[in-house]
Amino acid sequence: ERAQSLSMGTRKKVLVLGSGYVSEPVLEYLSRDDNIEITVGSDMSNQIEQLRKKYNINPVSMDICKQEEKLGFLVAKQDLVI
Repeated sequence: ERAQSLSMGTRKKVLVLGSGYVSEPVLEYLSRDDNIEITVGSDMSNQIEQLRKKYNINPVSMDICKQEEKLGFLVAKQDLVI
């Protein structure tokens, strides 16, 4: 039980900004580790939906340039932003 709680504590949160061509190889790589919780922020809802079907991600529809407060809130909860 102790080992399980320790492994749960090491779960990392990664935010990927954008859903273009580079994001899919990044998601494929990150998805190899079950201890990584992946969030993808993008204003391209069709692209983000396709990625959601292939990978275990938390999709967030947003315009990064126009929603600074939402972006700041999202970034503050992450361990890494790509």
